[in-house]
Amino acid sequence: PSLATRTAATKGAATRPARRKAAPRDFAELLASFDARYDRRQTGVTVVMTDFFMGYLRALYEAFDGDLHAALVLGEIGHTTTRRFTEAARHDALDLRHLEGADVMQAVRPCNALSVSLATGMPRETVRRKVRWLAERGWIVRTKGGWVATPAAGERFKPRFNRDTARRLLETAQRLLEVLDDAD
Repeated sequence: PSLATRTAATKGAATRPARRKAAPRDFAELLASFDARYDRRQTGVTVVMTDFFMGYLRALYEAFDGDLHAALVLGEIGHTTTRRFTEAARHDALDLRHLEGADVMQAVRPCNALSVSLATGMPRETVRRKVRWLAERGWIVRTKGGWVATPAAGERFKPRFNRDTARRLLETAQRLLEVLDDAD
């Protein structure tokens, strides 16, 4: 069966236990042949990716009242302050379950406007303005070492925005598998 068929077969299979080991082999198989498949299906891949990213950008635009710079600053603060978790998880099969329900705020590393500016390429003064905007909404807070995202930011985005984005990302991955399988 094709990669898309194998992936689709597991979709909605909540009644049987998931086979965690099958996906990495399938993924490794896809990666091994990716360049050749992509070369044959560039336009299809581009259409699928554009559909996802434009939807994502529109959702960000709406969630941040039209301020994509603020979205980038909040994203970078969240990414920078939690990077140690994701770096550790890369060596632990992306097992981030230990973070669910944990007091993550006690373990994050704050960041400052300069580090956000360097990471995003935005001028530091723009970052400072966006930081003030985010702090006014309660999405970030200044700590002894710098800025961190607050639980309020998680409450704002996790329940719906992140869930919808994750669902669309999985649907997009399925569509990409179908497009790339069509390249055989």
